[in-house]
Amino acid sequence: KKSVPAWDKATLASCWNGGAGQRMMNIVSPLMSDQKADAYIGWMKSRGVTAAHVILANAKDGENAGYCIYGPNFDWTIDAAFVGVMKSRIAKLRKAGLSVVVWLITDDSAAYAKALKANPGKYLADLKAQGLLAQASTVVLALEANEYLSANDVNALARATRANYKGKIGSHQTSGRCDFSVFADIVFYQVDPGKPAA
Repeated sequence: KKSVPAWDKATLASCWNGGAGQRMMNIVSPLMSDQKADAYIGWMKSRGVTAAHVILANAKDGENAGYCIYGPNFDWTIDAAFVGVMKSRIAKLRKAGLSVVVWLITDDSAAYAKALKANPGKYLADLKAQGLLAQASTVVLALEANEYLSANDVNALARATRANYKGKIGSHQTSGRCDFSVFADIVFYQVDPGKPAA
């Protein structure tokens, strides 16, 4: 069994293509065919990436959305078939030589987020028990977190993550925002398109 790459080895990623019409971050979705997932892995590899970013709970964000470890609904009952596909896709990414950066939840997932906020400890314990954190080089708390989570929510999610995952955790917010970074080790800083490097 290969050791999990360190957080600072997960440096280059391509998460979207075609104006975000193609979503590499949804590659673990059981609603995505194996053929499409394999094609997306090939596309990422052709670009020289070192890491794949994957979303573990995504209600409505992009193609093949509508999945989490509980199936299409965040109802706290593990869906073994969904989990099996998610784990097999992560295994494929690792076999392809890529680090895996796990995102716990995406925006556009109001119903999922409402459930998660009620019991972040159970969600993270379930993810750990199902083996979905085992290959993560980094765990990012939430995509554009400030759109649907308060600082208290993010703090609770961070605490639950640290209780179930020993690696580095990341924060991510809408463009120009980083106030939730106090709860994380790494800031995934989003900028508007066209922003100069300076």
